[in-house]
Amino acid sequence: SSTLLDAHTASNVIIGTPMYLSPEQALARPVDGRSDLFALGAVLYECLTGRPAFQGATVVEICAQVLHVDPPPPSQTNARISPELDEIVLKVLAKQPAARQQTAEEFLADLRAAAHNLSQANERANTLTLSGFYTAARSGAYNIRRAHWRQPRFFIPLLLALVVAGALAWRVAPAGWLNGRAAPVVLPEALSWYERGTSALRDGSYFQASKMLEQAVSADDEFALAHARLAEALMELDYTDRARDSILRAESLSREQPEQPQVNKLYFTAVNATARRDFPSAIKAYAELVRLRPQEPQAHADLGRGYEKNDEIDKAIKSYTQATQINNQLAFTYLRLGVLYGRKQELASAGPVFDRAQEINRALGNYEGIAECYYQRGALANKLGKYMEAREHLQRALETSKTTDNLYQRINALLELSYANLNEGNPAQARQYATEGMEAAQANQMESLIPRALIALGNSYFLDGESSKAEEHYQKAITTAQRYGSRRNEATARIALGSLRNSQGKPDYVIREVEPALAFFQQHSYRQDAMRAQLLLGRAARQQGNYVAALKAFEALLQLSQQLGDLNQMSASHEGLGRTYLQQERYTEALTQFEESLRISRVRGDQIGEGFGLMQIGSTLWRLGRYTESRPQLEAALALATRPGGYKKLLAEIHQQRAEMALSQRLFPDALSAGAQALALTNADDADSLIQIKSVLSRARTATGSRQMGERLAAEVVSLAETLKRPPLLAKARQLFAEAMLDSDASRALQAAREAQAEFARAGQQESEWRAWRTISAAARRAGDQTLSLDAAANAERLLAGLEGRWGTEIYGRYLTRPDVAAAR
Repeated sequence: SSTLLDAHTASNVIIGTPMYLSPEQALARPVDGRSDLFALGAVLYECLTGRPAFQGATVVEICAQVLHVDPPPPSQTNARISPELDEIVLKVLAKQPAARQQTAEEFLADLRAAAHNLSQANERANTLTLSGFYTAARSGAYNIRRAHWRQPRFFIPLLLALVVAGALAWRVAPAGWLNGRAAPVVLPEALSWYERGTSALRDGSYFQASKMLEQAVSADDEFALAHARLAEALMELDYTDRARDSILRAESLSREQPEQPQVNKLYFTAVNATARRDFPSAIKAYAELVRLRPQEPQAHADLGRGYEKNDEIDKAIKSYTQATQINNQLAFTYLRLGVLYGRKQELASAGPVFDRAQEINRALGNYEGIAECYYQRGALANKLGKYMEAREHLQRALETSKTTDNLYQRINALLELSYANLNEGNPAQARQYATEGMEAAQANQMESLIPRALIALGNSYFLDGESSKAEEHYQKAITTAQRYGSRRNEATARIALGSLRNSQGKPDYVIREVEPALAFFQQHSYRQDAMRAQLLLGRAARQQGNYVAALKAFEALLQLSQQLGDLNQMSASHEGLGRTYLQQERYTEALTQFEESLRISRVRGDQIGEGFGLMQIGSTLWRLGRYTESRPQLEAALALATRPGGYKKLLAEIHQQRAEMALSQRLFPDALSAGAQALALTNADDADSLIQIKSVLSRARTATGSRQMGERLAAEVVSLAETLKRPPLLAKARQLFAEAMLDSDASRALQAAREAQAEFARAGQQESEWRAWRTISAAARRAGDQTLSLDAAANAERLLAGLEGRWGTEIYGRYLTRPDVAAAR
């Protein structure tokens, strides 16, 4: 006889609504009237419980549920359902047709018997409405089946069964589910695109989500929830202006449709709040949805996503876990659990849930889901400093994305591969991946990815020591982001440019770029990005000599990074504290911070961070007179910096520290040699480093009898410092100039030394201050002011002796053994 097989196309594609397909339909096997009974049973199940019998984020996932998963008894969701009715519903939903009621008459008889046993109260009529997201208008699948159901053999019994089923549903449905006003009607095409877009949004596939949700609102412009979800996707893609327009449209439609079921209102509130990045409000609405729908896995998953966005990691894990306990076939919940366990560094927990997500996606043939799993595992490994592992996962993500022709996933994988190679100290390979990503983004007009690719390119030049090219790409990223209305990308590019300015020793420029970016990140709850901005502002405060503000910024950043488990920011915070203590000449405290920064860099596998950590430890040790301990640290750092793909700026700083250490040991030829190497590696626009290196060369030249060369270099240092207008550098430069001018112009030397001493005293730099007083004493003596000379010498001795109380006797004793200290006394 003619059955639903007639609904197949010539290519054997099944037409129908997935959650109402029978197993035999899903497998494209022959069907009969028992398939219609299965579909009717699925409708009855949803009427009784308020949720579909078979759920999934995609059509493929729903079909997998139909084939392999038995729904829980309706009474688990609705306590008013009797065991007898449970048995009838589960029987009609049996996987094997032979296990179901065999005819519509048999199903009708079972329903009548169940109806007879129910209370006869509440006989008044009600309008049946479904209060899920929205009620779809009658679908094409219904129209295809309609002619089949009108055949006399099926139509009358099925119609009677539907009437009885409706009566039963009215009697036992959850309160509020089958009464009230009808939900706004949404066209089936719009609802289909909406469900697919929402699934992509949960998976983190924001570009695909935006395209699908654009189709949804194109099919039905009055679909308020689709507009809100579209705004959320656009905000994630950094299309701020377009997102705002979608939010306004969604809110306007919501006001025009005030009489909606409570569930619809809550979903709209939650989605709209998420699009506005008002995560506390979104969490509140999703929590209420969970209270109303405790057996709805998507509600738990959405609540978990809200917690995740708000950086409430433990609560997010709990919600995602609850979703998996209700439905263990939702791949994206396992994927998000893997990401969150990774953020907590609970890798023993992260691995199995990532594996489970992969397993589900493979079973469903969902290659986009497989690619996303590889990508997230690679991004996590990148953050944890496991760069080889990161590259392996990301390469697989790249290869898989090519098979699905998913350009968004492909470009994301390329850019993440660029960062992995950058972190490994391989700027050339990083540049190659970033270039490929940018070309693909430009060719396909993917505006949100073009600025990101430009930033990645700039980073590769920055690491290679090509500051001008790095700046060029950062500026292009800013203007491109502004042209596309991409405010987050603009702020991110400003952070990158601020980092470059920081390396050039230009704190005022850092503040100018970073403060607007920080305001944007804080306003829109981008906490990870805000931490990067705060780090740069802390460094700028240190460069300006505002050590109290710098320490406060780094300590706050350290506390927040520890809460969020961000190893990269934890390492940077310790380094920032160490450099600040070093400038304050609090060497033992600096050493502790540098050692912790090095430890974290090694945990992360961050070889650049490890190189800087070794260099900073070596730099601190020689200042304490511990030369034999300092030298191996600097040599280890040098080995990292000189390997293929090493970091040019790190190499320059290592040679600078070797020069300063040799100078303190009064090994002047060694100081000149290392200083020349550092100078050759330093860019002309890196004034901060030039000041440090030329200071060493000036002192070494003066000490070896090249007084005029020493004076000339000292004058260049003062000129550079005056250009930067930074008090700490000006004080150091004036002290250098005073030392160089002692034998040729005592009065100018005296004036410069006094200016330096005043700034050292203000900054609490006691070691530098005692040296300044010693220079004042020498200059005053040469100028004929014996009283000032004696007073200055006494001040120098007093401050030098005071270091013992500040550092401790052992450290102070080692310090006094330094050749330069002994000579200065």
